[in-house]
Amino acid sequence: MYPALHSVLSAKLKVLLEHALIESAVSSNRIEGVEVDKSRIGTLLFGKPALRDSDEEEIPGYRDALRRGEALHGLFDSVAGLS
Repeated sequence: MYPALHSVLSAKLKVLLEHALIESAVSSNRIEGVEVDKSRIGTLLFGKPALRDSDEEEIPGYRDALRRGEALHGLFDSVAGLS
């Protein structure tokens, strides 16, 4: 595969994976009654923000559960730019 094409496809895949993780976090936490400003979800999942309330504390917990998932091992850190 051409290097430029590989780079474009990798970038697009990363965006799609990030979007899927954000939507999954929103939906899963909504089921539990957790409401967080959607504009903060990406920061809560992929960053190290100051948490504003107990609902926001749930999002990093969800992230940690994803990291422990065997099928997603390495994938989450790749999207978050940690690998």
